Amino acid sequence: MEVAYALEQAGREVEVVGWIDASPPYWLKAYWDAAVTADDDELSVNQRRVELLQVMFPASSQLIHAAWQDSQALFSDEVQQWQALGAWAEDALGETFREIKASLLEGDEAQISWELDRTLGQRLKDADFKPLKAPIRCWWAAASRAGQHRRLIEATMEQVVGRACVQQSVMIDSTHDRIIDNAAFVQSFADAMK
Repeated sequence: MEVAYALEQAGREVEVVGWIDASPPYWLKAYWDAAVTADDDELSVNQRRVELLQVMFPASSQLIHAAWQDSQALFSDEVQQWQALGAWAEDALGETFREIKASLLEGDEAQISWELDRTLGQRLKDADFKPLKAPIRCWWAAASRAGQHRRLIEATMEQVVGRACVQQSVMIDSTHDRIIDNAAFVQSFADAMK
């Protein structure tokens, strides 16, 4: 939104602004007070590994999730849980998983991913809605905080802009982290950009 605003202020025409399941600025207290935020430290290392594995193997995401739940049901010890999931993944995901398994065990990729998310969260504190001429098209993940509060976010956008600016609002059956590689989102986004 801020890039579009800067372009418009420079005299450029912005055809459309895409808002993809983003949280609102921090000054929108009604959102932040209602949103339940999980501390990143509450996620176990194994949970981070599993989420990273789901991103790396999107076609097998549901199978990975089910296998992870099975391993948690079978074992209370986190080492045994990961070993059970690893054994399943070696068979189900094959050579590609075996090649990345060592990296997952080191945890570097998961840590980098969470640090990036934390950095983006810090940048969000400085973000703001801007009065735009361009229409806004929104895509929301049904399982995300922003998706659950989309009406509040859209109404506040329109209040700041000073007119009905939300041209499209699409709910996608996804989580925040998975919306970008969701087939329904990709198709909807492609259709909107035609």
